[in-house]
Amino acid sequence: MGLFDKVKAYLNEEEPSEKATIHKPKKEPKNRIKARTSQKAKDDDDRVHKEHDTHAIIDEQQMVQDFCEQLVDVSAHMEEIKNEYRVVTEYLTDIQRIEELPVQLAEDINETAKTIAMLDADRQKYLQSENLLPLEQYNTLVAYEDEVIDTIKRLNEIEMRDSMLKSDMGHLEGEKESLKYTHEDGADSIERLRGILITVLVIFLLTSGGLFAYAAAAKKSVTLYMLIIGAVAMLSFVIAYVRYVDIKKDVRDADTKLNRAISLLNKVKVKYINNVNTMEYIYRKFNVSSCKELEYRFELYQTMLRDEKRFDRADSDLRVWQERLEKKLERVGVRDTAVWLNQVTAFVNREELYDIKQGLLDRRQSLRKKMAISEQIRDNAMTALRAAVADNPGHKELIAELLTPHGLVVTPGASE
Repeated sequence: MGLFDKVKAYLNEEEPSEKATIHKPKKEPKNRIKARTSQKAKDDDDRVHKEHDTHAIIDEQQMVQDFCEQLVDVSAHMEEIKNEYRVVTEYLTDIQRIEELPVQLAEDINETAKTIAMLDADRQKYLQSENLLPLEQYNTLVAYEDEVIDTIKRLNEIEMRDSMLKSDMGHLEGEKESLKYTHEDGADSIERLRGILITVLVIFLLTSGGLFAYAAAAKKSVTLYMLIIGAVAMLSFVIAYVRYVDIKKDVRDADTKLNRAISLLNKVKVKYINNVNTMEYIYRKFNVSSCKELEYRFELYQTMLRDEKRFDRADSDLRVWQERLEKKLERVGVRDTAVWLNQVTAFVNREELYDIKQGLLDRRQSLRKKMAISEQIRDNAMTALRAAVADNPGHKELIAELLTPHGLVVTPGASE
């Protein structure tokens, strides 16, 4: 008896307690009531059994679908493992051919591999210069490449002129302040001279008045004293006047120089502003902050151009030598020649070749284990599906419907 039959038999089996509750109908009223009750209980039991049978069928179908899905998944997985196993085996066969090469041919391939490794190293070295400048700055220098050298010369002159104009403005500002001080000091000196002259005049008048009063009272002559006082007053006036004239001349000269200094300062400021505007325009145009920075970036740009040309040459030579190596490997029977282009050092360093071989052997052993496990899972799923068909032939159509699109068929056989 199969698994599904056992489940059916179990679901259809009547319980002893139910059999004990069934009695023949009797004529007494109590017996009729008891019989009707027993019949109702039996009907309920039949309904429950039918529901159990329905759920059992659904469970059986779900179980069959699960096994079919498992068989499909494991079959696809096994196909992937077989493909990988075949590739790994081909790589190992290629390694064996390489290891068994004649000495002269092996040396020729090794020299080719050395050249490829050297060209690839040069190419990688030149490739590193791609990051010397950000893309935006690189594109800017590409757009203005023809005018960069002239711009550097011009910007250098502008920056030197900027320094000179700043220096000139500093000198003119100093001279302007000095001349302002001279003007103010001269004005103060003139005011002081006026005060002195007024003081001398007052003293002269007071002294003269006193002498005249004394002469009138004493009936004496004060002519000599008046002459002396007049001479002192006149001398003081002359000295003060001469000094006043000199100071006035100095003030006029200072005013003239001050006006000229202000005029020159304004002209220098205009030149400075124009110079700064031109300098800042160039800074914004090349996204730099000084002529030195522009020179440095242009040097990096030229380095990138040189390395780009070197990279192109190295890359072209590398492809030529790679084609030579592939042709040589094809002549000795190597199937996948392209894979060796990325590990050419294995031809020169036998330890690296041994490591590659050992890694492939380990990988193949791991694939064998996975394949054995997958085969066991597939066999178990196949056995379960055969048992399902044996227990219920109606499942054969469901299994065929699920497996046929994937090219799988459950072959007849005995259930385990």
